[in-house]
Order: sequence, then structure tokens, then C-alpha cells
Amino acid sequence: MNGIKYAVFTDKSIRLLGKNQYTSNVESGSTRTEIKHWVERFFGVKVIAMNSHRLPGKGRRMGPIMGHTMHYRRMIITLQPAVDSQVKSNPRNNLIYGQHHCSKGRNARGIITAGHRGGGHKRLYRKIDFRRNEKDIYGRIVTIEYDPNRNAYICLIHYGDGEKRYILHPRGAIIGDTIVSGTEVPIKMGNALPLSARYSNMEKTKLFQAPTKPEAPLVSKRGGRVIHISFDGQRQIES
Repeated sequence: MNGIKYAVFTDKSIRLLGKNQYTSNVESGSTRTEIKHWVERFFGVKVIAMNSHRLPGKGRRMGPIMGHTMHYRRMIITLQPAVDSQVKSNPRNNLIYGQHHCSKGRNARGIITAGHRGGGHKRLYRKIDFRRNEKDIYGRIVTIEYDPNRNAYICLIHYGDGEKRYILHPRGAIIGDTIVSGTEVPIKMGNALPLSARYSNMEKTKLFQAPTKPEAPLVSKRGGRVIHISFDGQRQIES
């Protein structure tokens, strides 16, 4: 198929790459169905959206001859992420429990004190392992699931000792990848270092660690996101 001419690499198109969108110039006479069929067949991907823009030709002059270039179209093709095609919504029964929302915006007398609360679809809470205390035991990502209680996906991990737990989905991880927690694990997306691990060369809002002490211990973690690092046994910062 001769519909796609060449890929476009501009500041805007490079920013769109982070959204899994690709920009290319196409022939004026080509249709969306043809381009979609060719992209899916040649690259083996799933196209979920296509936006086209007509760009007029530019005027030119070559000696005594004046004219203009041909009109063409620029198309932004959105591909389905590889992770989204693996997402499921069938959680394990022993890792979920119901939530009880009692207030729904009412006080003890049943009067509405906060508007637009309550209702919605029933949701089951998934137990997420934020501690990652399975030390030096490799686990395999079995499923990638949707969690209605958060924006991120979650992964079901099967560890070598038979333990099964949910963790937040590491970006770029797919089914079949392995993860591990421990003191000497490789620095890789999905792996976790334990508490008391030594860190160095850290920066927090232009605050560098004192050069007289090139490392500091990790003392606690909250919510899988906030890290407390102790300096000199007294001062702590959050990251």
C-alpha cells in the first residue's frame, strides 16, 4: 500500500509518543480504512483512533516558473497499549473484601450535609501488598487487572513459595515478567529494596545529602509512595 508517505518527527509528534500516538504524512487519496488495515497488518498492532488534518501545499518558484506543491494529509494514529490488551477484571476471592460506606453525605439525623455523595456501583477492595516482604523469592506476573479503587492497574503475583499477592502494576511490565524483593536485587522496574537499604547521591528540592556522610538509611515507607530517609539519626525527609 502506498498510502503512508513517511513518519513525522516534530516537537509535537515527539510529545505524542508518550501517549502511544504516532504521526505520519499520508496521500490525499488514501482512506482511513486502508491506512488502518495496512498499519494493523504490517506492524501487528491494534489501532483505536485516527485523526487526520489536511495540510495545503506550499507555494514555490523555480526560475520563471511558479507553482505550488501538492496538498497532503497528516494523520495521528493512536495505538492500543500492549498492557491494555492483557487487562482482566476477575479478582481472586481471598484477596478482596467489601467496603461499607455508611455516611453517603448524611449526618446522624439523615439530613444531607454534603451534596453529591453516595450512589455509584458497588466496588470490592483489593488487598495490595505495599510491604513487599517476600525477601529473595522470585514472583511471576500472572494477570494484570483493573482496580476500581485507583487509577493504576494491579498485578497478581505468584511467588515461588506458593504465596499469591497483588501489587501495583509497574509501568511496562507484562504477563510473564518476574520480580523480586531483597537487598541485592538488580535495579529493575518492579523490583523492591527493603527498609534499611543504603542510598546515596540523593536530591530533594535542591537539598543534597551532606558530603561528609555519603549515604543514609531508609527508615520507613507509607502507601508505597512516601519514603522517610534519616539523616544523622535525627532529621528525616519525605520523598
